[in-house]
Amino acid sequence: MEQSAKAAPQELIEGGHEHQHIPLASQRIRLPPPPLNMASSYDYFYDLLELILIKTQAEYGPVILETLPSALSQSRGLSSLNSGLIDIIWAGTNIEREQRYTPIRIPLVGGLLGMRVPVIKRVRLAEFQAIRMPEQLKKLTACQGSQWPDSDILEANGYKVERIIMFELMYTMLNHDRCDYFPRGINEVFSELDGPERDELMAFEGILLRYSMPMYFFVSQENVQLEQRLTSGLEAMVASGELKKYILSHKVTQGIFPLSRYHNSRIFELVNPSLPASLVDRPELWIKLKKTSKQ
Repeated sequence: MEQSAKAAPQELIEGGHEHQHIPLASQRIRLPPPPLNMASSYDYFYDLLELILIKTQAEYGPVILETLPSALSQSRGLSSLNSGLIDIIWAGTNIEREQRYTPIRIPLVGGLLGMRVPVIKRVRLAEFQAIRMPEQLKKLTACQGSQWPDSDILEANGYKVERIIMFELMYTMLNHDRCDYFPRGINEVFSELDGPERDELMAFEGILLRYSMPMYFFVSQENVQLEQRLTSGLEAMVASGELKKYILSHKVTQGIFPLSRYHNSRIFELVNPSLPASLVDRPELWIKLKKTSKQ
């Protein structure tokens, strides 16, 4: 096990605080590693987790964040919660995941994960600009993760999907025309495309795929104390407005805003058949594009 290359703030490491709860057994929280060459999206959740742990340190004690040395697929990462290999993972929710693991039901990016921008090759821009209806896009093939809920959602709505196991391969597949577009959450896409190796690709903002799928922190069902700690920290950030401010200002997500940039986009609405009934209907948790579907 190696400690994360992102150094944890000193407050997380040094003790000295009295707290009401028994501290986490090892005072270490193990995380999945960032995808190779795609660390920027990962930074958003890592940085948020650091803030939560700092806010809850007086009550629960200091911890050290560690990352695994080798990459995990999303499905392997989730199963590793129950095997004890890792302690926290962040992922889009669905019914099965909420049955097997414990979600912290506060959406980490205000629900924006369910607003998907197609990443395409620049040379195909005119082809995508000509798309007016969902039926036209359904003739093309989307790259998606083999175990992602998004793949099930797209297929349930009649879209063709090329399922790929490892995230690192998806942009490669797109570059090599093994799929036609790669739908990415608007909270992810701009930081991922920021690099010379992505010069041939672009986020096509003329189309948005929209469905409801919040991103949550997940822990094992046995890790009740960590669930309580994350819930306490996130609720405090919601109450103070700090979570929304974090979403608006973090280097990974600040480029999304203002959402009015999408007012001329065609929005294709999708139904999420695996959306848990436990979805929390609290307006302060969600950031929404105030725009009706345009087709």
